[in-house]
Amino acid sequence: MHKKIRTVINNYILKKDRFSFFFIINAVLGLLVIILLFFKFKTFWLVMIFSFIIFYVRWKRQTMGIHLTLEPIILFSVIMLKLAGLKYALIVATIPSLLSDLVSGRLRSGTFISVLCKILVLVSINLFSGNNLILVTMVSYIVFNELVGTALAFLASANMEEVIVQVLTSTMIRLVYLNLFLHPLCLLVGAGC
Repeated sequence: MHKKIRTVINNYILKKDRFSFFFIINAVLGLLVIILLFFKFKTFWLVMIFSFIIFYVRWKRQTMGIHLTLEPIILFSVIMLKLAGLKYALIVATIPSLLSDLVSGRLRSGTFISVLCKILVLVSINLFSGNNLILVTMVSYIVFNELVGTALAFLASANMEEVIVQVLTSTMIRLVYLNLFLHPLCLLVGAGC
């Protein structure tokens, strides 16, 4: 029996499939290290992941000429607000937007208006965070992002038809994002929503 085990180990693990055996061990160990690092530095990784998703979706949307606001900025920012605080929520809400507009060549006054409105939304949510999170988020979003943003866009001489279409569609998209994904994502990352 002992000789049979030794033969199997020598023939299949040490000689023929040495590469695949060590590759599997290294892959498992690497995966464990990644999981440990993720949980050790969860806030950092979530900021990076959320920022990349926002950046990529916004950049792709702008380069393709799509005027619907599809990126989940408010959703990811609210999750970071509940998980790590206002500072990290502001990073997720502002930096990817500014970078994507800069990379796509669309950095204009509307970008800064949008960033300012997102900051106002997050500060408002932070102030009233003890209430129903989805309701507070939507009311803050509509008041500060849509109404104030529309007024500032009007003062900046933006195309009002485009602004109104963006306001209506982005409000509906945000409502869907928040209702479908806020609580499951909060539970997944361990944020108390």
